[in-house]
Amino acid sequence: MSIPRASWPPLPLAQWIDTRDTLHMWTQIVGKTRLALAPMVNHWWQVPLYVSARGLTTSRIPYGTAGFAVELDFIDHQVEILRDDGRTWSMELAPRSVAEFYDRYMSGLRSLDLDVRIWPVPVEVANGIRFADDETHASYDARAAHDFWCALAQASRVLEVFRGRFVGKCSPVHFFWGSFDLACTRFNGARAPQHPALERYSAIGQLLTGRNEASAEDGIGWVRALCVELKVPALRAWGITEADLPSVVEKAATASSMKANPLPLTSEELLAVVKAAR
Repeated sequence: MSIPRASWPPLPLAQWIDTRDTLHMWTQIVGKTRLALAPMVNHWWQVPLYVSARGLTTSRIPYGTAGFAVELDFIDHQVEILRDDGRTWSMELAPRSVAEFYDRYMSGLRSLDLDVRIWPVPVEVANGIRFADDETHASYDARAAHDFWCALAQASRVLEVFRGRFVGKCSPVHFFWGSFDLACTRFNGARAPQHPALERYSAIGQLLTGRNEASAEDGIGWVRALCVELKVPALRAWGITEADLPSVVEKAATASSMKANPLPLTSEELLAVVKAAR
């Protein structure tokens, strides 16, 4: 479907907020696909989506020795999965609940022999609803979605110029689906101030090792050495499988011990911790 394009289209939030909120959840589902499979990059730069000539894309995602990409197309209004062996799957972007989108999208991945497991809960939103249960967000205004992409395309163009004039370390221009915004970060080389909570971790390291100069990393090393010495088994030894991890993370997030944690952890961070322990 072709919609006349405006360079900087007006996009009053009140007129498309329901579509915005639904798109936010859809982009999280697509973005979490990349998060589940792409190798870790500093600053979580393997996570975002990118503005494309038609919408938002994951770029190529590795899958074993193969790969695929997912694109939210705001011109023809479809989400498309493209395997590098030529197989494709697509679904129309139209008014439908997040629950339906999630179910059909995950089925689409499986139809292309892509076994992907994502954390099925949105992040960086208040009162997030599990994707499979979300019948609340079900709006899609094609005109508004197209105008949103036009605005992203223009903002991306400006940020690319902003990025290109800087000779130091700089992030790509990318779309973070957690916060639903476009970003580009330049680094001046100065060391970032240490978070006050890290002092508490350092204090724990000093208590564990008995050394006044010990750091948080020293404390982590001490715990690892103790686990080896005591032959503490991995979680898999207790019968915990990959399929159990979302439930483990959900319970860990509400555990009383988490309330005293100096730094709050996101569901993705908790999942990474549990995966490492498995």
